[in-house]
Amino acid sequence: MFIVAVVVFLNVSLVVFPSVSLEWARHGLGLWFNNVLPALLPFAVGINILTKVGFTRYLGKMLGPVMRPLFRVPGVGGFALLSGMVSGQPLGAKVTADLRSEGLLTKEEARRLSAFSNCAGPLFVISVVGVGVFQNARAGYFLFIVHIAAALCVGLIVRWFGRPIAGGDTMAQRPADTNIQTHNFGATLGQSIVSGMETMLLVGGFIILFNVIIGVIGAVLPVLAGEGWFMGIIEITAGVNAVSEASRIGLATAAGIISWGGLCIHGQSIGYLSKTDIGSGAYLGGKVLHASIAAGITYLSYPLFINWGGDTPVGYFYDAVLPPPHSVLSVAFRSLIAFGASVAFIAVLGAVAYRISKSVVSSKTKL
Repeated sequence: MFIVAVVVFLNVSLVVFPSVSLEWARHGLGLWFNNVLPALLPFAVGINILTKVGFTRYLGKMLGPVMRPLFRVPGVGGFALLSGMVSGQPLGAKVTADLRSEGLLTKEEARRLSAFSNCAGPLFVISVVGVGVFQNARAGYFLFIVHIAAALCVGLIVRWFGRPIAGGDTMAQRPADTNIQTHNFGATLGQSIVSGMETMLLVGGFIILFNVIIGVIGAVLPVLAGEGWFMGIIEITAGVNAVSEASRIGLATAAGIISWGGLCIHGQSIGYLSKTDIGSGAYLGGKVLHASIAAGITYLSYPLFINWGGDTPVGYFYDAVLPPPHSVLSVAFRSLIAFGASVAFIAVLGAVAYRISKSVVSSKTKL
């Protein structure tokens, strides 16, 4: 009955405030087309290709020595975690759901991973929030570092929850093949593009819908229209845009909004998780914890931000080497560069971790 009441209220509001609805629908469509689509599509297609050719299984063997001790998830969980960190929401949740569907994660492992793998990407936090909202790139870097640190803290916390499920959902029944598989690349590319576009259309629909909801609520209840915390509960971009200044409270509020993600992101993420048996409880609990930790870290470490001077090497590369994100093509190009760099990074990280684990095992054998 609550859902019916909400839907009826929205439909009536669309009729009463048609100009507001149209304006916010156009705003959501522009946001999706100019920023979200070019930023996420290369990642969505690339992740699908890597999954289809078996790269995730190979990576699972490589990253096992890192992910298992820290977060109580197998190595393939590192692919979901790093994909979420670099590509942004909701791809972290999508990759987690895909890994569960392929049987590479148990139900409890997937639940734990879903609590901290769905992060905001650097393209959004640094460009949109830092440069766009606060007019300060350092604020963007600071918030992104805090955001990732808080996500890892959530992972270290939720590792203590849950236990393996008895019966068929066991480690022993995971596919053991870790070799790169051979596919018809043309067919794989075509299927990956179709799947990536389906993902982007779903994301776009949610963005437009929730932008209209924000506009209607603002028209019905003007007192809430400029409240950053309220708008952030619904949609992340509108929430951070309502934050006025890079003060201690302002940055802490922005950090909480970014880590919470908004009901718009949650609708997309839960849509992927609902296709499996993961459920949404662990995901939503993790986002609440993520937002709380990020806001707390930001508030306590604000003096470090004030005293943080100069540009970082990453910032120089991001701002000086890559073209400015003023067009769809430049955003897509940045996304391609970020995707290639992230794949190279996780491959090197996996190889180093695997080499270290082999050396440790070899040393113990000799003893």
